[in-house]
Amino acid sequence: MSLSKLREQIDAIDREWIKLLKQRLDVAKQIASVKKNNRMPILDLEREERMKAEIRRLAQEQQINEHMVEEIFHLVIFYTKQEMLYRT
Repeated sequence: MSLSKLREQIDAIDREWIKLLKQRLDVAKQIASVKKNNRMPILDLEREERMKAEIRRLAQEQQINEHMVEEIFHLVIFYTKQEMLYRT
């Protein structure tokens, strides 16, 4: 396969990833709204720890560098919390 075709595949994957991040943020905002309406705390550190464990497990399962995946999800979770706390 040519370099340009491979790059097109990467670009398509990146576009899909961005769409999924947007969906994730939208759902997180809905969760924040439900929590606020029910006077529940926005942050749930126990859930966050379970998510991190699951992310590590999935990285191992897919044979992806765990540290890389954890770093990416750390940023995703950080910015998701920002959206939940300050934009809902």
